[in-house]
Amino acid sequence: MPHALASALSFAVIPAGVALIGAAIAAFKTPSPRIRTYVEHFAAGIVAAVAAAELLPAALKGRSAIAIAIGFGLGTVAMLLIAHFSEGVKGGEEAPLSPALPGRAGDVLAKGSAVGMVAPVAVDVLIDGFLLGLAFVAGQKAGALLAVGFALEMLSLGLATCATCRRYGWSVVRTLGSVVGIGACFIVGAGIAAGLLGGLSGPWLAGVIAFGLAALLYLVTEELLVEAHEVKETHPATAMFFVGFLTLIIIDVIS
Repeated sequence: MPHALASALSFAVIPAGVALIGAAIAAFKTPSPRIRTYVEHFAAGIVAAVAAAELLPAALKGRSAIAIAIGFGLGTVAMLLIAHFSEGVKGGEEAPLSPALPGRAGDVLAKGSAVGMVAPVAVDVLIDGFLLGLAFVAGQKAGALLAVGFALEMLSLGLATCATCRRYGWSVVRTLGSVVGIGACFIVGAGIAAGLLGGLSGPWLAGVIAFGLAALLYLVTEELLVEAHEVKETHPATAMFFVGFLTLIIIDVIS
């Protein structure tokens, strides 16, 4: 098994497991929205730092402006299309709301069925796993550090998924089973990316990394932070973004 694939699968288990832990916690006590927004700010800072400190330098090593431009552009378009079709499925403000990405896990009071929430979340988690696999294609350190950020996202996701499913009368076993399935989607996504793209090099690798860079920036600016701001903003919550960013940078420097 190629090194990137083995590493991606090994580290992907961590966020998936953390999601299950979050769901188990929420099965007995739902954390307050303020705690979740702290987690989301901190996770956004970590993901942004990985993009800036690891993925961007890795893309620049390819020294191909065309490849970077194409990859970054395709990543941006892909995320915008995903958001567009996600909104189309929701059908406007009166349609059921559901967290489309782990960063949207704060929507625990969604006006829809639990099944309608779990299905799109599973698809979006598959995409996040794919991004983790891309990070391991860029390098072992990039993947390992990004796994930390995704673990925090998946913690928030597990908390919100369990809270919503329990609200609609799901049993604890059924709820935890759905979270296990969502976590499996994350692992599959990571394996697909690392398995298919692990052998790339040169401009092709630079373009793929640029694609992942754009997707992660979208995740931070249009998902994690947007959802975190749905709770009344406080200075300590905002500070958690910078704490997360600095924490990752320090870990990167000393590792």
